[in-house]
Amino acid sequence: MWESAWKRLRYGGDTDISWFSAYLTQNAKILEIGCGNGKTYLKLRKQGYDIYGIDIAPTAIARLTEDAKIMGCEVAVKVADARHMDFEENMFDIVLGLHIIDAFAEKSDVCQIINECHRVLKPGGYFVCEVFCVHDMRYGRGKRIDDDVFLRGGIVTRYFDRETLLSVLNPFQIIQILHVQSKKRYGVRCVYRAICRKTQEQRYL
Repeated sequence: MWESAWKRLRYGGDTDISWFSAYLTQNAKILEIGCGNGKTYLKLRKQGYDIYGIDIAPTAIARLTEDAKIMGCEVAVKVADARHMDFEENMFDIVLGLHIIDAFAEKSDVCQIINECHRVLKPGGYFVCEVFCVHDMRYGRGKRIDDDVFLRGGIVTRYFDRETLLSVLNPFQIIQILHVQSKKRYGVRCVYRAICRKTQEQRYL
């Protein structure tokens, strides 16, 4: 699905990292899952961070790599599935998941990604995620395929309310969840931004 989407579309624009920048220490080892064409990844890499990236779409990784060459910076990215990562346990200080768990129709896939993020984080490490909210202007558009899940333009989007987001983030200690709204031409974009901490070995059953 995402490979075909990346072949058809181009995602650009700036990305806001200010809401989690306080957790980005210079010696931190960072992983971005679903890094796409590098909108966030390359911004952090240019600032000197030790960041790894994975995406399930080869086209997205190819575009990121091409842009990195133009910028003259080395990158550590590869095609991989966030549900089944081959990184060692307790490897990263921070895992970024910006609009990744809201791109899966099956809740079991969402839970598997969360479990994998928990596994590869060091104790005390942070999981940073952003997801679409049920109050977003696009909610309800397209074909409904499950509760709060819609297929539009060949892309699946899962929308979260606060309670559902808290339930899938259960393995972590919640540091903060922000509800952020921004006015757009055709309505109001609504997202949740969560920062969580790994405190213990906890898994879904």
